[in-house]
Amino acid sequence: MADERWFANSEIGVLSGLSLAGYIVGCVHQTSIKNELNNIRTVRIGLALGVLSFFIEPLINTLSWQVIWRLIAGWASAQLVTGIPGLGIRFHALDNKRRALAYIFAGAGFAALLASVLVSLLASSSIIESWVVTGLIAVVLAIPIHNLLDICIEEELLKRFEPQRDANPASAQVMPIADTSGTWTRGLRLLAGSTLFFGAAQVTVLTYFPLLLVTRFNVSEAAAASSFANVGLGYTIGALASGYMPKKWGTDLLMTVSASIGIVGTLACAAGSNIPAVGLGGFAFAFWNGSMMGLLLHRINQSVPAAQARTAWSQFSLVLSIGFLAFTFISAPIANQNVTLIIWIGVVLAGLHLVLQLLARRDFQMRLSQHAAS
Repeated sequence: MADERWFANSEIGVLSGLSLAGYIVGCVHQTSIKNELNNIRTVRIGLALGVLSFFIEPLINTLSWQVIWRLIAGWASAQLVTGIPGLGIRFHALDNKRRALAYIFAGAGFAALLASVLVSLLASSSIIESWVVTGLIAVVLAIPIHNLLDICIEEELLKRFEPQRDANPASAQVMPIADTSGTWTRGLRLLAGSTLFFGAAQVTVLTYFPLLLVTRFNVSEAAAASSFANVGLGYTIGALASGYMPKKWGTDLLMTVSASIGIVGTLACAAGSNIPAVGLGGFAFAFWNGSMMGLLLHRINQSVPAAQARTAWSQFSLVLSIGFLAFTFISAPIANQNVTLIIWIGVVLAGLHLVLQLLARRDFQMRLSQHAAS
């Protein structure tokens, strides 16, 4: 779109920032929704607007039109990211939630992989065609989500007629480290801090991986863009891997392993002397991102009462997006001078994420021990 002069290269960051601004507004909106039926209906609106944006945004090639739809698409994305995971696992017992979440976030990675391949194949011939084809695939992928929302609405309506009926067996399970007062425990606050650095670290590779290849190895922009499919593949495999690890390996341990893989991947991107090494680093970085999202949500489900899980996840998503947005603005001027420096900063951010996560893990273990002793 920038090559076709729909907007200047310098305005790409503005549009990305507006998407994220819309996302933050959506996260704040999600935290304010208390009625579950209203939540499901809001997610359905987000799904419709998200799909519709693929067909409406390319109709007019002015910047002001793009601004409007980037904000709308960002808001819609927040409804899907914060709302769908909880709805998708609501009929699963706590022990099975981790695998269910793995499939949900693997789907997000697969969509990114598919989109990156489609754009690299179609963009050179027709921008409009790229949008429409991707939109048609979005319509197909939206059908099972639409069906899920129908089932959830029916279940909520049944609860109103049968108030004593508990259709969700997982909600009856005892959360050993839950704070039923609704106040975040020290472990949750530390985990939220780690999520802030996780969001900031995401900027480094997710935003600058293609530019890193262009500046360091002088590859074409088309080749760099197509290489981003490697990142989508890593995200998908990481999400699936987190769900198929043995249950005796606790969520906290897997989060530590995931973060360690992310640090190694970011280091490989920063210090890699050839394209395969940097590509492997991008894969490992995305593996960390894909696995961490599902594990983080599963840890929240283990740590708060079921009725508070969606709100807590929305708050964590808000913290993550604030970290992402903050470092997006910090890194923008650096990108004009030294992309590699941004990746090295990412190593530090990933390290801070791991440190806070380990402190949160220690607090969770202490609370679990106290519960067992009592």
